[in-house]
Amino acid sequence: MTWYNDDTGEELGTGTSVVIPLGPTCYQFNGSISYYDIVFERWVICCISIWICDPYDCDKISYVFNGSNAFELTFEGIGSQITWYNDDTK
Repeated sequence: MTWYNDDTGEELGTGTSVVIPLGPTCYQFNGSISYYDIVFERWVICCISIWICDPYDCDKISYVFNGSNAFELTFEGIGSQITWYNDDTK
């Protein structure tokens, strides 16, 4: 098993997992893994393309205390199909 950064051709590691670091800004990561499938006796390549951002560095969300023991969150960016989640309950 070998992981690759498809944009640079860099080999990222071997094994079942690999760590992709956060950058100073958000970026598109295009990667793949190649492995030998022992059941079908052939090489397989799987690819992924993901947008990587530091989840704690989002200047698009503001909040204010609404005076009734709660906070009001506001998304200040351009977007569509916005959904809010409570990470503690997912």
